[in-house]
Amino acid sequence: MAELLLGLNIDHIATLRNARGTAYPDPVAGGVYCRAGGSGRHYRAFT
Repeated sequence: MAELLLGLNIDHIATLRNARGTAYPDPVAGGVYCRAGGSGRHYRAFT
């Protein structure tokens, strides 16, 4: 059986926070939780 991978964009956490007009959820804390759960990272270059 293939390993299931979860994708998450940290900016989506910030978008949710801005839509709510609150200080939560925290994008930095979200990134920490994702890394603690074993997620990887992919950097995208903007040109």
